[in-house]
Amino acid sequence: MVVPNVPCELSIEGAQQIVIEKQDVDMFTVPNLRGVVDRLGAQQCVVYGVVTEICVWFAALGLLKAGRAVTVVTDAVETLNALHSERVLGEIVAAGGRLARVDEVLAAGYRP
Repeated sequence: MVVPNVPCELSIEGAQQIVIEKQDVDMFTVPNLRGVVDRLGAQQCVVYGVVTEICVWFAALGLLKAGRAVTVVTDAVETLNALHSERVLGEIVAAGGRLARVDEVLAAGYRP
């Protein structure tokens, strides 16, 4: 199911996959995102992707601000600048997030 980047009624029940359209690096600018996260009941979120110091950073901090536990998968992200990435990962940890590797995430029982 594709959730558009405009306010709309959400009907995600039974969806096997949810794709959220975004037009900005900050996924929390998408009007429907918070509703999707709330409806999923997601309390623990695993974040990975590109680029660590942009989209991953916004996603992790937005989820933390929304009261979710966040784990960033450090070997499943990519950076443009290693120094900036290190700083951003430090900010995520300082805000309450945690860092883990793929094997640690899988061992903890998270599955895609």
